Amino acid sequence: MKKSIVGLLTGIMVVSSWATYLPQQAGAEENTRKNIEFQLSAEEQSYVNEMLGECSDFTNENGLEIKKTDCERMVGLGFDLEDMENMDQEEYDGNKDEEAEIVNVERSFFKHTYAMSEPVITDEYGVSKTASGAEPTVVGEVQEELSEEEFNKQLEEVKKIEETSVNGLIETFAMTELTAITSKIDKNTFRVTTALKWKDTPVVRQEDVFTATMRYPDYWSINRSKRSGKQYWEGKKYVYDAKAGKSSWKNTKGTIRYNKDSSKWLNRYNSDGLLINLKDNASLLKVNYIKNKFYYNYDLNKSSYPYTYVENKGMYRHKIANFTIKPSEITVSHDYGITFAVGNSKFDKQRTKVSKVKFK
Repeated sequence: MKKSIVGLLTGIMVVSSWATYLPQQAGAEENTRKNIEFQLSAEEQSYVNEMLGECSDFTNENGLEIKKTDCERMVGLGFDLEDMENMDQEEYDGNKDEEAEIVNVERSFFKHTYAMSEPVITDEYGVSKTASGAEPTVVGEVQEELSEEEFNKQLEEVKKIEETSVNGLIETFAMTELTAITSKIDKNTFRVTTALKWKDTPVVRQEDVFTATMRYPDYWSINRSKRSGKQYWEGKKYVYDAKAGKSSWKNTKGTIRYNKDSSKWLNRYNSDGLLINLKDNASLLKVNYIKNKFYYNYDLNKSSYPYTYVENKGMYRHKIANFTIKPSEITVSHDYGITFAVGNSKFDKQRTKVSKVKFK
């Protein structure tokens, strides 16, 4: 059911999560799951099986030859077929010697309703602007978490609606799917992989903040040589076909890489993450799908761990105003989330979820 913009100021908190699984008690029988006791839910196992079922021998868009067995290995590291299709040599080489098994999958689905102070017009060439010519600005928003079934139903409805008017404000919509995966690499080494798909893209596209933190960071070390991020996008480009003698909209896509040395990494003691500039519409270009994704490895760096639980938190904030922010102006706290030196009103409501796993 559609929620009116009247409820904007009481927007719903949106969440993402992952779980980290550590070895069970000493002396537990070693098994193929590397001494971890866990059981994927039927839904989680179905998701993993679906990714594995897509594997085959293929040559990707960058000319990399990927064997079925290699594809299956990379699924364990949190890559899906879409990731592998646009993987470049650098990312492949950074993962070719890694083996892991997925121990947790979390997926959430959200509808976003944004209130605009004036109508936003996307012209025939893909350029979005307000009626006055100013940059689009959000003045309020609501986030609703949906079941996957309801999400898919509303996604089809939202794609048919560009905007509506309620109580003098203009409503625009966006739909996101959040997936978080934890993989076990060895006894005390894990990989956290998070992906946010904009299946219906937002009108305002600036730099979003995507991060993952942990409680008790004194006991963990982030391996910043084993991290990578990317933004993959799809859309339509207006091109001239000389053979046909006319112009038309053609499918197009692209990938923006954030390698381990990118200046967009946040590099915090207790976390890591990225400032990701969402691909925007432009003259002769309409972007209709965006997927942001990053991962990093981290290790237990002490011989003992005095706490009962290992606790992780994933956080995402979408910028809803046109301004520039520097990584140094962002504070990331496990307890208080992502906050900004310029204040929080220029970003939408924080998406966050805690996962606690018993440590023995």
